[in-house]
Amino acid sequence: RSGATVSISGSVDSGGVDNAPVESLDLTSGPGDMLAVTNGASPLLLVVPLFSVKNVGQSLPLVDASNTITVTISGSVDFPAASTITLSGLVGSQTANKAHLAVGGTDAGSFGDEGIWTDSGTLVLTVASGGGLSAGTNHTVSIVLQNNDTAQGAQNVSVSGVAA
Repeated sequence: RSGATVSISGSVDSGGVDNAPVESLDLTSGPGDMLAVTNGASPLLLVVPLFSVKNVGQSLPLVDASNTITVTISGSVDFPAASTITLSGLVGSQTANKAHLAVGGTDAGSFGDEGIWTDSGTLVLTVASGGGLSAGTNHTVSIVLQNNDTAQGAQNVSVSGVAA
């Protein structure tokens, strides 16, 4: 709802004598977009952000090989600086925990060219200062993991995000 109206009213405490009412006023918010949400600046306008594109693939399905995992996402809202994107379910690699895992791909710079990797199969990417991910635009990054030394089935990978 654009241009939502909020009312404000009050009274002045006159120290025990009749309180003096203050005239009620309506406050109207101006329409303004926020995070690529139309009229997103209006009070309590709420949307559920979604990832409309979520693709993940690999370069090499062989045991004990160096494997480039490539992810493409597109959100329904903007993700400004300090927002986080988390990929979960990349289990079964030999890659140890790394606080500064190198990130490649066309949009690596949006994340300062690195992410936080945990050997439980989670990658956390933080949008770099001065940057942001635009809604409705595909963003592609890649990481290199060391494949497991035994065969395994494909993993179910999920993506989530928190806009700052």
